[in-house]
Amino acid sequence: MAEDTAYLEQSETDGATHKFYEVVTENTQVRIRYGRIGDQGQTQVSTHATTEMAQKFAQKKLRDKLNKGYEHDAAQGVILECFRDGSRLRMRVTSAGYDATLRVQFPQNIREEHARYIVDEVRLNTDGNFYRVHGDIRRLV
Repeated sequence: MAEDTAYLEQSETDGATHKFYEVVTENTQVRIRYGRIGDQGQTQVSTHATTEMAQKFAQKKLRDKLNKGYEHDAAQGVILECFRDGSRLRMRVTSAGYDATLRVQFPQNIREEHARYIVDEVRLNTDGNFYRVHGDIRRLV
């Protein structure tokens, strides 16, 4: 399995909080690095019995942080999510400012149900009825 990396940030408008949370999953190992933006931060490493257990652990940690107000770094791109629609895997945009009801033209060979991806950009097609992905595609944990 390739290394999967997710990077979150939390910043408050009053400037009191500027924190990061990075989760790297590689095979059965999960490495979490966190701290104040600009600092090296602290690192915690855990090893799990299976790759699936490591991925579930990482996803839970990320969900917990997202629920506490952390966000994916908006400068990284547009976030997409893969979901099952009958027998087909479909993609939708979950980043703010996009129409989540529109489908996304995305390579079928890398789609995984429940997986989230970040792409450089999505553009509406000329008819305005679906998005096309442009630039790099990266899988989020």
